[in-house]
Amino acid sequence: MAITNFVNAVMADGPVGYWRLGEPTDSSGGPWITKDASGKGNDGNVIGGFPEITFGQPGFRGGIISRTPGGDTAALFNGTKGRIIVLNSISLNPSPHLTMEAIVRWDGPNTYNQRILEKSSYPGLAQYSLQILPDGHIQVELRTGDDTSATAQSNARVVQGVWRHIAATYEGSNIQIYINGGSDSQTLTTPATGTLSTKQPTPANLIESGVGIGNETQRDRPFNGLIDEVALYPTALSGPQILAHYESQFLRLVPKPRPVPKRPRK
Repeated sequence: MAITNFVNAVMADGPVGYWRLGEPTDSSGGPWITKDASGKGNDGNVIGGFPEITFGQPGFRGGIISRTPGGDTAALFNGTKGRIIVLNSISLNPSPHLTMEAIVRWDGPNTYNQRILEKSSYPGLAQYSLQILPDGHIQVELRTGDDTSATAQSNARVVQGVWRHIAATYEGSNIQIYINGGSDSQTLTTPATGTLSTKQPTPANLIESGVGIGNETQRDRPFNGLIDEVALYPTALSGPQILAHYESQFLRLVPKPRPVPKRPRK
């Protein structure tokens, strides 16, 4: 029941995109579409097949062992050119607040700042982004209302080869990073001011200003490792909400004791 509890916790907080990445690999090497479980219709297009992206891998909390309808397996990105592109839409332009969330297993550095999730304003300019730097620090990059690119880095580092629940929120001028449900003190490398900028969809910018999972939509900033349960919210979730998401993956139903049948009287 752990995966069901986690999904319920995510859905209760109203995501505008929820990519569980649990689709099984088919005979053609796909899937070529990853479903958006939020109900907003923001399905992802898989660009690059095996071995750039390998689906059906054991996700967090064992994955394959406890698969439920919809899957709780993960996608393995090999750090080269694979990516999932979600076309730009109105719902993917939240403002003024934002939360990004994912469960990842980082398998080590390449030559890039690796993207877990990024929506571009223009090629090479993030509207919002959740990254892992070559030294293992988490980095958040945002474009705010005064057209400033704001960045923040975690103090803690992600451990290679170990699953981590990562979330980042933006509210007003505050960027907050969470690791395994706990608030991490971060360093603001460029201060954030104002509301989160938007880049509304037009026929010309559906890919350019779309959301990339495991990479950017156009430039190569590929992730090396497993990505699972990616979610995007139009609000800044509170610390207790994010902790509840993290802890929900460990919850189990406690079976009710069976009643002892009464013996007939002699």
